[in-house]
Amino acid sequence: MTGVCDALRQDDGLIPGAVWWAAVRSGGHHDSTTRYLITDQINPGEAPRLLIEDRSCPGWILDAGIASGIIPRRHYDAVARRRDLRADSYRTLTAWPDIAGVVASNPACPDDILEELAGRAAEENYRVARALLANPQCPTHYLASHARGINAYLVAGNPNTPSHVLLQAWQELRGNLYTGDGAMRRAVARNPASQPEWLDALHTHGDLHELIAANPTTPRRILEAYAQSGPNRVREALLTNSNCPTSFYHTFARDDSGLAAVAAAQPHCPGAVLTQLAEQASGRAWEEVACNPACPTSLFAAYTRGPLLGCLAAYNNPACPYPLLVAAPVGELMLCDSIGGRLPALHPDAVDIVFSMARTWIGDLTSLLETAGLIST
Repeated sequence: MTGVCDALRQDDGLIPGAVWWAAVRSGGHHDSTTRYLITDQINPGEAPRLLIEDRSCPGWILDAGIASGIIPRRHYDAVARRRDLRADSYRTLTAWPDIAGVVASNPACPDDILEELAGRAAEENYRVARALLANPQCPTHYLASHARGINAYLVAGNPNTPSHVLLQAWQELRGNLYTGDGAMRRAVARNPASQPEWLDALHTHGDLHELIAANPTTPRRILEAYAQSGPNRVREALLTNSNCPTSFYHTFARDDSGLAAVAAAQPHCPGAVLTQLAEQASGRAWEEVACNPACPTSLFAAYTRGPLLGCLAAYNNPACPYPLLVAAPVGELMLCDSIGGRLPALHPDAVDIVFSMARTWIGDLTSLLETAGLIST
């Protein structure tokens, strides 16, 4: 499958600006993008932002727009958040102080550009300094140089902070654990690089339970205590923990207060639990299973043949096999998607799916009109 933008890209003589506007004007007909197939319903002023924010839009399209200066200035903040641009595109965007802060917060920004921003931040822009310190890829020397002062809590919350700097932050906090800086306590509780014994000490603070429950470094005995007697908000945080014990998912799958749906949405939820929740055939947890990229392939067949909401959820899941999608109830899906603007932009076979559905839907509609005597062929 080759979209119009890929065809344009192969033309060595094509200027970058032409690539960008071809992508926008074509309605985004590039690989894996279907959000703009109904081009007559697109507001031309919104098309660039839709293209920028679409995760299936290739980064080189945006690189072309930046290189030619053709992307409107008001969209630079959205471009700077993308994680698939070339290094020179990020560097170009740092020329604007308000956009430099967005670039500084982007974990995909190349190390040499982060180093450049670190050298400029103290002199030019306080916002850039804060964004850089919160970036997990922030240079370690920059983190160490800000271990004290107004931004110390950002350093304490960064997983890339050197261990000796984190230890220094903890030692200062431990001496004033109950009346000290609340932002520092939250940062240490959130940081996966924090030591288990630190989290154990912070566990006595009720306002930190959600952060500690979600931290993969938290000792298991604390997680078990939260699972047994914690409020739902803490249990929900616990389910998002990548080190959440498998037994917790089995327990919460039987919960009717919303925890089952939270469990079903987690990419590390066991396949057996997802299968159990899929058997409910309705409800939020049932829909979340179909949306989950970890959903067992064997479950998709039932979703694509079942109620519309489940079918739509599976239809937007990149893990759903293509043959099942083209066999879905095409008339209902086309009608719902066309009206609601819910055409999938993430599925790797989205373009083929939509065109296949459109052909089938048009064929069904033609047969219906012929039967009613409204048209003849």
